[in-house]
Parts: sequence; C-alpha cells; structure tokens
Amino acid sequence: MLEGKEFHEFLSFSYLITAGSSLVLNALLIYLIATKSPKEFGSYKYLLIFTSVFEVLYAVLEAYLTPIHFSVGTTDIVLISVNDKSISRTWIRILNSAYWGGFGATQSIYAVHFVYRYLAVSRNSLLKSFDSWKLILWFLVPFSMGAAWSFLGLALCGPNPELTELVRKSVMSSFGESIDNFEYLGGTMYDIKKDGSIDLHYKFLISAALMSNIVVS
Repeated sequence: MLEGKEFHEFLSFSYLITAGSSLVLNALLIYLIATKSPKEFGSYKYLLIFTSVFEVLYAVLEAYLTPIHFSVGTTDIVLISVNDKSISRTWIRILNSAYWGGFGATQSIYAVHFVYRYLAVSRNSLLKSFDSWKLILWFLVPFSMGAAWSFLGLALCGPNPELTELVRKSVMSSFGESIDNFEYLGGTMYDIKKDGSIDLHYKFLISAALMSNIVVS
C-alpha cells in the first residue's frame, strides 16, 4: 500500500493526467462548437462553451490541490496536503472551499442544460430568455449555487480541535502522515462518548442538510 510521499506523488500524477485530458478534450469541444455547430444551436452553444470552460478550470484546481476524500465512520473530510504547497493554510482552505463550490456548481450547470432542453422540446416561451441578456441570469445560477456551497464549507465545516483529534489515528494509519500535515474541510455527524452517550455535531448536520437542499432545489 502506498503511503506518505509515494501516495501523494501517485495521486498528483493521476490528477495531472485527468486535468490534461480535460484540457485537451474540452479545447477540442470548444473549437468544434465555435466553428462547426449549426445555426440552429443558437445561444445553446454559449451554454456548452461555458460548461467546457468551467470543467477545465475545475480540473486545474483539482490537479493543484490534489484533494483526498477521506471517510471513516460518520466522518467525511476533504484533505489537502500543505507540504507541497507554497501558499498559506488560509489560502489552501479557501481554495478547498472553492473546490467544494465547484462540485455544487456542477450540479446546477447540468440542471440548466436540462431546463433548456425541456423548454426547447416543449416549445415554451421561456426559451427566448436564453437568446437575450437574460442568458446571464442563467449563468448566475451555477455561480450562486457554487458560492453557497463554498460559504457553507468555510463557515460550518472548517477545522476544529475536536475533529482533528477524532481523525488523527485514522489519517495516520491510512496515509502514514499526521493530520497536522493537512488542511481540511468537513465534519462528523456524531461521535459516541466513553459513557455511551451520542454527541451530535449540529454545524456539520446543518451544513449537510443545506447542501442537500441546494442540490435538490
């Protein structure tokens, strides 16, 4: 099993490959959309280009951060190694929250695509909103959802001493590194005390509920 430096090198290489593939394929897609798409596409081609640009930026951010999605029990956190980063922990945390926001925005981008296709098939008059300045409002939907996810990550899912100690042994046994070598966002739903009582972690539960509501809405 890969641990420590070897694990990070493997993970970093994997993310670089996927980011490179995303850049090449999306660049090709943007070229084809911009130069080969029929006029019937109308403003939908701008939505497609917007999606491709977003996916490239998201892939680049992921390749830079090299996030580790770590789950143990009722705990879910996204770990970012600080050893190979030249920026401060604060900026790493902010970029981690932006990474969270990117996931939230992705759901909304697909939703806007489905809305457009539904309006086109049903010949709904709202389809005209994609052919005017109102297209900007449609673009603001994923930005708003992404900003909400990012804010919730920073405000309710930031590091705290209790959670750090809770996952310390698990992180060490899984990666051969101390949790102190990572910046993270996430939380635990509950933990069981020595006397058998259950301690609910309301901040993370509220955050998870709000994020789920954003996706559903």
